[in-house]
Amino acid sequence: MKKNSISINFIDIAFILFYSFDMLLLLLMKTCNNNFIAKLLACIILYSFLFIGIIKEKGALKADSIIVILTIYLLFLITGMIYPKYKYAIFELPSWNIYVSVFTFSSAIFAYLFFRLINDKNRMLEDLTKASYICFIWAIIRIISSIKNGGFSKSFENGIISTSTYDMAVGYRLLFCSIIYFISMKNKRGKKILYLLLMIVSTILMAFYGSRTSIISFILFIFLYEFCINEFDNRKSKLKKISFIIIIGILYILIFNTKSTQLLQTKLNEIGINSRILNTLSEKNIELDLGRNRMWTACIDYIKNNMIIGKGIYSDRYLFGIYCHQIFLEVFMDFGIFIGGFLIFIFLRKIFYMLFKCKDKEWKLLFIMFFSMIIIRLNVSSSFWQDTNFWACLAIIKNFFSSKKIKESK
Repeated sequence: MKKNSISINFIDIAFILFYSFDMLLLLLMKTCNNNFIAKLLACIILYSFLFIGIIKEKGALKADSIIVILTIYLLFLITGMIYPKYKYAIFELPSWNIYVSVFTFSSAIFAYLFFRLINDKNRMLEDLTKASYICFIWAIIRIISSIKNGGFSKSFENGIISTSTYDMAVGYRLLFCSIIYFISMKNKRGKKILYLLLMIVSTILMAFYGSRTSIISFILFIFLYEFCINEFDNRKSKLKKISFIIIIGILYILIFNTKSTQLLQTKLNEIGINSRILNTLSEKNIELDLGRNRMWTACIDYIKNNMIIGKGIYSDRYLFGIYCHQIFLEVFMDFGIFIGGFLIFIFLRKIFYMLFKCKDKEWKLLFIMFFSMIIIRLNVSSSFWQDTNFWACLAIIKNFFSSKKIKESK
């Protein structure tokens, strides 16, 4: 009689640990109380699973993922040689240099490597679902800590500690969880109520403690899911489509109605809950800050004066001390109109294909998930160089076309 054996897949563990790295880091911080040592130990654990997985699962590590990382690092080195004055911004600028924001081994561009490990779309979605539970617990811990300490504390590399009523990291982790639970609610029979409750809790917490863009991104995901994943080919489905539009319209009116948001804000403040999103909406302060607008105006002027080759990679960090918060301006600043325009054209073309021509429901779903998490954020509040979900989205596109090519060759 054979004994039941537990099968451990090291690639899956590495993938889950990568996407829920914050939790691993938090646990190690509780143990050693030193950020550098905790990060080092977390990376050792992560890459131990990765290396064992690569050895056991031949073909898991894709050559293009290594090429992408090395090529981009080479681009930064070349930029430093062409523009010596950029070296400080590239290699030393506190909080934004490439070693703490791009080549972190646990986020950003390394997402391309980890997401290219898994060719199976169902396996990837299952691993992401497992990662969502860990991310949800991490977010809960952060929220409880913020309530006890009077806000979210964040320490920067230059030693500055800031406290805020919201946390973008918490908001986007909860956005990821809300999306996963929405998908699970739709797909997993027998657990619909559980995932509905998890989605509601995650979304409410995201609204209270996350950023405005995370809420809009979730609404965008639901919209794309309903219109790109679901087939509306009969009267019942058409009625569902119309009902969905009406519900979105009502929610929009309620959210952007000053009286309703002020009332909700007052009631929440009475029980000690402060939401940045509600504060912003109740004060009708939904425009972007003045500093960002000035930065964008300056970027446009720099692009006009350097249309052919741009100002160089990381030029925004050199000029402003931070990224310019707008993906198209950042690409044109880094690469110029011609190369930058070509890169944007390729990206937009792939987006169009995945949204409207892709016939593979699972790969399209994975794409929509990550596309929803990046498209708004990259246009107002992040940088493609350091955005983990952006590189994950590129890897998903690559995975789909690779699998499509294999199917067509058979």
